[in-house]
Order: sequence, then C-alpha cells, then structure tokens
Amino acid sequence: MLPEWLPPKIALNGTLQEDYETLHSIYKNEIEFEEIEIEGIPVRHNHLPDPKTPPYTYGFTHLITRDVQGRFGKMRVYNPERAQKLCWVAPLLKNYKDPSVSCFWFETPIGATLGESLAIWLEEGDYILILRWVSISQTEKIVVTAHHVDRTNRKYWQDKKNRSTSRILTF
Repeated sequence: MLPEWLPPKIALNGTLQEDYETLHSIYKNEIEFEEIEIEGIPVRHNHLPDPKTPPYTYGFTHLITRDVQGRFGKMRVYNPERAQKLCWVAPLLKNYKDPSVSCFWFETPIGATLGESLAIWLEEGDYILILRWVSISQTEKIVVTAHHVDRTNRKYWQDKKNRSTSRILTF
C-alpha cells in the first residue's frame, strides 16, 4: 500500500511534446525550486541545459528518461513509467524518514573515481531517487536521477541495499 502523502501518478496521454510540456510544468512548479533538506543538507537540481533536449535541463530530463543501449552507444529515451511518477520526487524527498522508505549509501563511478550516492527507495511504489554530492566539500546534494524499479532492475537495487547495510540511514 502506498503512503497517504504520495500523490497519484500523472496521467499522460498526449503527444510526446504535450507530455514533456505537462511534465516540465510540474517540475518547475513542484520540484525545481522547492527547498528540501536531507540530514540538514540542501538538495539541489542540475540546472545545466541538456543539449539533446532543448530547452530542458539535465535535472528535468534525468527524471523522465532512461539510458538505453542504442546502435551507436548509450542514449536517453523517454520512460513513461518514470515520467508518471515525477510528482513523487518532492514528497519522497520530504518524507525520506517515513518507515515505507529505504535510504542507503552506495558507491558509484564519478568520472575516474568512486563516489558515494544516496538511494531513497519507495519499494512499494517501485520508485527510487539517486542523490550525489554536488561539490568536493560535500555541502550540498543533487538529485541525479530517478528510476522506475521493475523486474529487470529490482535485484540490482536490492543487492546494493543489502551490501550497504552498515550505511543505511536509520531514523
């Protein structure tokens, strides 16, 4: 059962351009400038323009698209399951201490080195947010992406959570 603080998924049934406009409006109004903190540290969004989808930013496109292996390498494609849950980003960040949410740190490649990312996983809703440190001083976090968790990647995230037991945030 989904928590009561979670809004319903977004109904998307227009053209791709109409859906992008609907989603971008939600992103601008409900997520982008919302002041949210995790463990007292501000959460930020990536405001750099995404050159593949002008006029949108990476902060927006990474919440509604996913990587797929294409003929000429990886590319990002629209992911309706992820996009329908865009309205869950702010409530999930605000309610990360709720018992229905799992939070854990895991190592991820950042350039040529490893860095830490924070997963905020609403398992019942098949949705996970990934936050990374935005600066070397580790004074701010950034929402990097979100994933619809399905049968193809559930084991991957469950394994990451299980390997991170000593780093799970407990409240």
